[in-house]
Amino acid sequence: MVIELPTQQIPPDDLFRDIVAIDLEQAVRTIFLVNDLGETPIRRFLTEVGRPFLTQPVDPAELHDLVLRVGLQERAE
Repeated sequence: MVIELPTQQIPPDDLFRDIVAIDLEQAVRTIFLVNDLGETPIRRFLTEVGRPFLTQPVDPAELHDLVLRVGLQERAE
């Protein structure tokens, strides 16, 4: 799952907590796209959840590679 931050409808920590509650397997396959790492709450959130992220603008090949690595890595474990 790829989620762009910040979200307008729900704080990222609430969103991720809901994903974990619904499907932990999906939560460990989540990748975030970030518009601005200058925002302290976003940096704090990314540090706390420990999921991979890319900053915008995203290179499509880099995103594709990350999605494959995260998906395959989690299946192997």
